[in-house]
Parts: sequence; C-alpha cells; structure tokens
Amino acid sequence: MSVRNSDRFIFAYNRIEKAMEKISGLSGYMPFSRLIDKTKKDNAVIRKFEDDLRVYANLRNAIVHNRTDADYAIAEPHDDIVELIEYIDRELAKPVTVGQMFRRKVHTLKSTDSLSTGLELIRKQRFNQIPIYRNSEFIGLVTANGITYWLADEYSEGVISGEMPP
Repeated sequence: MSVRNSDRFIFAYNRIEKAMEKISGLSGYMPFSRLIDKTKKDNAVIRKFEDDLRVYANLRNAIVHNRTDADYAIAEPHDDIVELIEYIDRELAKPVTVGQMFRRKVHTLKSTDSLSTGLELIRKQRFNQIPIYRNSEFIGLVTANGITYWLADEYSEGVISGEMPP
C-alpha cells in the first residue's frame, strides 16, 4: 500500500516543526506561525520558505483537525506541494555549510605574470579582485580600484606599461 500525500505531508510538517523548535531553543509548545517568526531570523531556509510554511500550517490544520476516519483526509495535497515540503524538510535536516556555499576554484596570478594576463582573466571571468603570489607566498591583491588608480597614474606620465607593477 502506498503512502498518501496527506501522510507524507504531515510527516514532513512534523519534522520541520521539530527542526524549528531545535533552532529556536524552545523547550515548550509554541504555535507554528510563532515558530516561523522566531526562527526565520536565524535560518535562511525558514526565511526563504516563510510564506509557503504559513500556508502549509493551514493545510496541516485542515488535514489533522477535520479527519473523521483513519482513511479519510479532508485535503489531499498535490504532488508538487508534498515534494516542496519534503525538500524544505531535507534542507533543514542537512543545511548547506558556508564552506560548501562559497567553495570554488580561486584564480590567482603569479608576480611574474603580465598586466595583460591579469586583465584578460578579469575580462573572461568578470572578477573584481585577484590574489597575486610569488611562489607560494601571497604578496597582494589586484583590484578593480587598484587597476584604475594605477592606470590613472601611468596615464598622467603619458605612458601606459603592460608590465605588472612590483
């Protein structure tokens, strides 16, 4: 026998409620809507899905409080609703870490690279800053502002060099 959408919905809803209680540090009962208010400040998933969760609270009440039989639910959620609440549940159960969110390949320049190499990297990748290394030692950061100031200084002398400044 397959599990009904209303059951899947209630299971996910209950896990979300428990997760919000844990996030809030709550030890007693608090209405679901107040839990949302309390936890959305500290949790991006709750903040992102706040409106959906408020609607789901009403749906949950209709399912739970209007049951007249074990096999009868007044509302049977659509598949996409159940999939979204289960997605929210999964996101709360294993949140993305800061490292995972911002982890990516860092492009660098060597101190011996030409300015044109740096500018080409900025143009292709749309970077506004690039770290510069001499061997494995960090020696500075090329920034959009830094390049602008350097070009202005070079232009005032009437010559713009293609060499990376020391």
